[in-house]
Amino acid sequence: MRLMNNLKKAAGAAIAAIMFAALNAAPLTAFSVLPMKIELNAAPGASYTTSIVIDNTGSDELQMGRVYIQDWDKQPSGKDVYRESGEVDRSCGGWITLSQSQFNVPAGEKAEARFSFSVPQDASGLYWTFIMVEGMPTPQKPSAEDGRFKAAITTNMRYGVRVFINVKSGIAARGELSSLTVSRPDAQSEFKDSPLIANIGFFNTGNTLLTPHGVLEVRTLAGKTIHTEAVSYEKKYVIPGRERIVTVPIEARLAPDEYVALVIMDYGGEKLVAGQTSFTSKNISTTALTGYEIDRK
Repeated sequence: MRLMNNLKKAAGAAIAAIMFAALNAAPLTAFSVLPMKIELNAAPGASYTTSIVIDNTGSDELQMGRVYIQDWDKQPSGKDVYRESGEVDRSCGGWITLSQSQFNVPAGEKAEARFSFSVPQDASGLYWTFIMVEGMPTPQKPSAEDGRFKAAITTNMRYGVRVFINVKSGIAARGELSSLTVSRPDAQSEFKDSPLIANIGFFNTGNTLLTPHGVLEVRTLAGKTIHTEAVSYEKKYVIPGRERIVTVPIEARLAPDEYVALVIMDYGGEKLVAGQTSFTSKNISTTALTGYEIDRK
């Protein structure tokens, strides 16, 4: 039994060594795509043409590379979710015509992939999609050494060019606070050393991109403000019809008592939006969000 186990371990080590050598010998895909984000202002019923550049920085030719459309959506956390083209309600993937769906790029050279898009007459506000670029190096024939063949393993690279088309007609900037909770951070949180955190949800009820900013205040029940934190969605934009949740640290060490968390946000609309919840600093139980609008001064 011990002999069999030793033989199995030796065989496993040999296979691992061969695979390691094959991987190290395998050609790697090395290319870049520019730009990685396309933002276009458009008019209803108009047509436009633009392009991306594929730069093969590797030592092998890129063969049978693919260019195709893929939709994306956002989770409240901000994570991208990939969808098939046409599955997202404000996708512009169906507007786009690619000049080519496949490409070859010699080593050290560049290629341009052009595409055009036609905006529907009834479009208004923001639409989005991905232009995906996928490439692989020239396939290599497995080599034989000492009468044994080695496996050739190649790697594919894929880039997603994020496309935003903003149709300058019927723009409606609207939004609301959708959630507000106060809790203690968990061990994996980027704010794990903060006494408390506030999770603030903002829902974009309009049809254009919003980047809200504002302030979080912690008040006593008597209305005295004892702590203030800035709230920003600057790098965490909110697309139409979606909610985005940001986490804000509360650095104050609060005495055991009941408090009010108040958020006031400016998203660029006619009014500010606000919301508040009460919480206890001892067992951190929060009440339901009360949301409302505030007139600009």
